[in-house]
Amino acid sequence: MDKDEERRKRGFMRGIWTSIPYFLNWYGEWHALIEGFCDGFCWFVKRKYKPDDDLKEDIQSEHHYYNIGLVLGLASFVALIGAIVVWIRG
Repeated sequence: MDKDEERRKRGFMRGIWTSIPYFLNWYGEWHALIEGFCDGFCWFVKRKYKPDDDLKEDIQSEHHYYNIGLVLGLASFVALIGAIVVWIRG
């Protein structure tokens, strides 16, 4: 049985549900996600430190988590600004 045949037999959702326990189960994934979130939420603040080699390696090896964090950070920033505008306008 080849891979395509096996995937069709398993179904799409079964593959997703079996991979959930491996989502964010390593510190490098969390590190990349949080750094991406911080870079997205505080995009206007210049870093006062230079990333060390461990951080660079985590971001490069888990760039998809960094990108997810970046999008979530930007979305959170936009939502916060929107909430402030609504609150001020009353």
